[in-house]
Amino acid sequence: MRYAKYFKLFVILLLVIDLAGCEAFVRKFTRKKKDQGPAEELVIVPEEYKDTRTTETKYR
Repeated sequence: MRYAKYFKLFVILLLVIDLAGCEAFVRKFTRKKKDQGPAEELVIVPEEYKDTRTTETKYR
């Protein structure tokens, strides 16, 4: 039984090493750089809104 523990540990260690070397595995767990496109310019045009309601209708 003592050798069975070591054998299982050895097999698990081999699987971990094998997966770590796998290109698809490495590609899956690496962070991708964010694509920073050109920044858009904000267009702010001030507009004045005139209130057509009377004071009486505002407070109803």
